Order: sequence, then C-alpha cells, then structure tokens
Amino acid sequence: MIGSFTGDKYIPAHIEVLKSGLTIPTPARFTPHLRNVNNALNGTGVLYDANGNLIEGEKLENYAGRLNYNCWVWLNAGFPKGTGFLGLNLATITGLDEEDKPIIKVAPLEDCLKKDGWADLGSLNNQGLPTKRAPVDKYEPGKTIYFYSPRQDAVARFDAGSGRAVFSCYGNPFCRGGSLVVFTSAEGSPEK
Repeated sequence: MIGSFTGDKYIPAHIEVLKSGLTIPTPARFTPHLRNVNNALNGTGVLYDANGNLIEGEKLENYAGRLNYNCWVWLNAGFPKGTGFLGLNLATITGLDEEDKPIIKVAPLEDCLKKDGWADLGSLNNQGLPTKRAPVDKYEPGKTIYFYSPRQDAVARFDAGSGRAVFSCYGNPFCRGGSLVVFTSAEGSPEK
C-alpha cells in the first residue's frame, strides 16, 4: 500500500484522485480492510490482492506495518449537519461533474460511538464507524483503535504511528501536510 497525492487538502485530494480514475476509500471499505489485514497477519484470516494472489510473509508484514504504524491518510467521509445520529449526515464524494466539481452522496449518519475513546473494531456499523467501546484502553492492531467521534463540518482521517492508531472524524478539511496522503483504490467507478 503506497500513499499518493501527498499534501493535498481534503477536496483537492479527492479531485486529483478521481481525475486519475481512482477513488479514496470510505470508512465502510477502509476500516473492515484494516481488521482483515491484521486477521491475516495473526493467522485468523487470509488476504488477497486485486489479482486474487495470496498476500503472505514479508509482503503481508510490510503491508500491515504500513497500515498499523506509518500512515496519515484522508478517508472519504464528511459530516455535515443533517438528520442522522448526533444531528449529522455522512457525505461521501462519488465522482466529478462536467466542471470537475465533486459529486457528493449524503446519507443520515448511523449510530456510532458518541464519546471519544478506545473503540472495538469488531463493532462497525454499515458506514464503517465503531459502535462499542473497546474492552481494553490500549492499541491492539486490528482489534482496537482510538476513535474521535464525528463533529459537524469535519472529515475523516486515519493516523497510525508508533504504538497507536487513531480514526478521527473531526479532521479539518483544510489541513495539509507533507506526510498527509491518500490510499487510492481502483474498485468501483466514479460517477460523471
């Protein structure tokens, strides 16, 4: 997994990724994948690449290491005021219009953890957000993550570093930095 489109703000990153024919994963795709990668690493699951080849050994270890300890990435989720949980909606960018402006799909936010804290990655709602507190207050790759609950007008990010991983739903969409990247995906086709 290689990060690309380094340093862009939230909307410009999406526009550039979509122009390249790729997408940025939503929490509904990213969070279960994070869990699956770690299950494969722990021998309780298997992981395949897009060509159907088994990912194992050093390749799996490097892949899991990138996700668990060395990333700072945008996820495709924003939280505008709405009719869902916490009075918010979940907004995802699904494509670009004829003027290269984002096409945004909006749905009511489903119930998720309301308070910031350690979350159980086995308790994801349909939108990929955790619904239950973790049984332990520490980072266990693929099992727990520190979760910052959705805030109005914020966007989602995933940050992993030495001994921690954070799923933040209060990111500033205007943030930029040389280490902030996106993990792109070829699955699905953007709307035009």
